[in-house]
Amino acid sequence: MQVAHRYITNKLKTMKVHFLSRGSGLYIWVNLKEYLDPCTFEEEQLLYRRFLENNLLLAPSWCKETGWFRLTFTNKSFCLKVAMPRFSEALTDKKQNWIEKQPEDALVESVSSPSTRRSSSSSSPSFRSSSFVNVDTSHF
Repeated sequence: MQVAHRYITNKLKTMKVHFLSRGSGLYIWVNLKEYLDPCTFEEEQLLYRRFLENNLLLAPSWCKETGWFRLTFTNKSFCLKVAMPRFSEALTDKKQNWIEKQPEDALVESVSSPSTRRSSSSSSPSFRSSSFVNVDTSHF
């Protein structure tokens, strides 16, 4: 487990992803707030779905403070070596979509009048319960 922990934390440092590591346990808390714009529960769920699309299963914290995910490192080294590039790709795609979305949102906001702007929905999206990161290796 120490080797897996070291591997994951080194990858996170390389990716400049903020995390909390206590040196023991089964997972690492990763702070992905910078990938949420705005930093809301709905955006957290979108990032969670992006991980699922990349065959990754990270557990959002579902707590008062959005942006924190549990990344479980207690898995086979092969799975971790497959998972980390997928994780990086999912975050890169999310950040790129966010960058592309900003000018579009600014344009829409400047064109629409206050009476035509939509308010955000207050309904909570449905979500899956999960508590670990896993890689779908069924196709290998």
